[in-house]
Amino acid sequence: MEVQELLGDHVGRDVFMYSITLVPDHDKPAVLKAYAKSHGAKWTFLTGTAGDIDKLLLSLFKPDPKKKDSDRKTHTGLIKIGNEALDKWTGMPVLARPQRILDMIDRVRPPTPPQK
Repeated sequence: MEVQELLGDHVGRDVFMYSITLVPDHDKPAVLKAYAKSHGAKWTFLTGTAGDIDKLLLSLFKPDPKKKDSDRKTHTGLIKIGNEALDKWTGMPVLARPQRILDMIDRVRPPTPPQK
């Protein structure tokens, strides 16, 4: 929530945030909607079938193929930060300090044109 507060009106305008469930059997749309409302979250919460969640996580986080651990229940929360237009991507633990997360978001933003 602190990151949302630091971003202010950028959330939903030029910064889009998504939370992807790791427990789709429990996190149905109504559960996620209630959670978002109770916490004042202004971002999108995603759920689906376990297979769809696995495919999405694999495409986003591209785990090391040498590692055999594919059980999503053992994974810690990760944040994927990116700018698709610039093809700039990074990631970090979800428990990172809010200011550090904001700094990483700033790193993938388009360069600001010089002021005249």
